[in-house]
Amino acid sequence: MKNFIKLIKDKEEKISTSFTNKELKKLEHIMMQLKDQHLLIKKDISSINYLLDLIDKHQINEARLSSNNIAQNNFNNWVTDLTKTFEDFHLKQHDKLSPQDVEYLKIEKSKLLNEKKRLKEEQKHITALMAKTRIFLMDIRETRCNELSKGHTIADVGEKLLTHFGEEVPNEMDYDFGKRKIINFLEEAFLINKIDSKKLFDILEKSKAVNYIPEIPSIIRNSETVRFDDYIDYSYEPIGGAWHINS
Repeated sequence: MKNFIKLIKDKEEKISTSFTNKELKKLEHIMMQLKDQHLLIKKDISSINYLLDLIDKHQINEARLSSNNIAQNNFNNWVTDLTKTFEDFHLKQHDKLSPQDVEYLKIEKSKLLNEKKRLKEEQKHITALMAKTRIFLMDIRETRCNELSKGHTIADVGEKLLTHFGEEVPNEMDYDFGKRKIINFLEEAFLINKIDSKKLFDILEKSKAVNYIPEIPSIIRNSETVRFDDYIDYSYEPIGGAWHINS
């Protein structure tokens, strides 16, 4: 945990420095790293909960162990090995467990609970850093928007888009064509060049002032047998969608 706290302090210092220097790209990169780390922790906690659920039927009490944490590079192997073992134990009746089995489960349950406690603590720190970074990002994006649009806030720009396009950019199902239409409007409305209008668009998109909502293919939306989750990891171009103005 000491190493993790040091990493958090180092990350917090980088966040503060990037904000002071108004380094938007660096802050966005840090936020991406924090999100990845948060997702990994969430996945690890889910794996631990599954293992604990597997042996819940045996009503095993945890053993008293020191709270030594398992090294991250060993965690995945440990969980993988435990999963097969615990699934076998789950299929056994309690009276079929030997005293050695019970003792083993007590020790491993204690390790799992210690790891879960550690991960929850890390998750709390990561969540706090994400919140701080998000506030800094909003602040810098507002400043950049003001500079690029010559004195307008993100909300102001969003209102202009809403007045011009309505809640949805009409007749543009294609992601890139709709994006270009918005960028062209920003260029004309604020009398700025193409480079700055593209930068302004990026700020609006990352601030959720505009967002593209892809159309879910009918094979997924209407199917009674295919789960949407089955398609989450597939890389494919949406067959259509629309740019929405959120103001």
